[in-house]
Amino acid sequence: MKSHEYKLMKYLFFLLIISVFSAQCAVKTWTTIYGSKFGSGGFGIACDSKNNMYAAGRTMAGFDKQKHTGYTDDACLSKFAPNGVIKWTKLWGSYDFDTAYDIAFDTNNNIYVAGWANGPVDGQPYLGKGDFCLTKFNSDGTQLWVKLWGSREADWCSGIVSYGNELYISGVTDGDVDNQKPTGRYDLYFVNLATNGMILSSKLWGSDKNDYTGKICSDDNENFYITGETFGSFDGQKNKAIEDAPNIFSSNDADWKWNKKGTVGKIKRKDKSIFKIKGANSQKRKIIVKISDNNFTNVFSDLNINVNFSNRQKGSISVQPDFKGKF
Repeated sequence: MKSHEYKLMKYLFFLLIISVFSAQCAVKTWTTIYGSKFGSGGFGIACDSKNNMYAAGRTMAGFDKQKHTGYTDDACLSKFAPNGVIKWTKLWGSYDFDTAYDIAFDTNNNIYVAGWANGPVDGQPYLGKGDFCLTKFNSDGTQLWVKLWGSREADWCSGIVSYGNELYISGVTDGDVDNQKPTGRYDLYFVNLATNGMILSSKLWGSDKNDYTGKICSDDNENFYITGETFGSFDGQKNKAIEDAPNIFSSNDADWKWNKKGTVGKIKRKDKSIFKIKGANSQKRKIIVKISDNNFTNVFSDLNINVNFSNRQKGSISVQPDFKGKF
């Protein structure tokens, strides 16, 4: 089964869901499940000054009388009354995969949705392999403008917050942005914009490895806090996960069986523990395998091991977790 077919089956089971609880977390007030028949997912949620709630995400088909615009996922935004009734829904995006990740408001209750786009949106030129995308709506759901920007590589917004009627966005980039060069492959990105979409300032930073931002918030003193993850070390901070990473196994430990369908077998380590290979696929000399090991299930990154199969067959084995994050 091809990867895009698998992803389609996976998304069929997802719908947008919102549950509201009392301040004591003891009483559930209401739950709303909504979305398209082919699957939708929510990533950002926020409330305006009038206690209306907004949820942002992506959808694989139209819903709430809104038409789907692309071939895959569209960005989506829904407004809810305090009792959970949907007031309106907006879908927008390019012909390809688009997602809305977070929401912020200005003092006039205009709505700003940050995410990413994988193609031109509303006449905005597409720059790379995924662009930063910021969309402005008024409180009635009228789309006021869309802004795309970024590098020639993959970029996306992960969080947004407003302060002093300006916007602050956390994101990730894989290329040169705003005349700044990344220090690693994926770098952390922080940008300040006016409410008309003009970039006022930005900063790129991170390790020489992959780094990813999450959400952003601010305090009353105009300080901003960004969460995320790093696979390297920077700013004098050492990454303990890298320093203490165990030597899981080497190519000399492997007992492989090679055939046209892929690789099956097991890996014996020096401590006599065994990785069992559950399945494999071979594509362009790269073999994707799944392994099972009860003592090693909480690793987030892929493990790359170079193995010589024979004089004629050389390749790189990429050991990857399943969609639940487990080996």
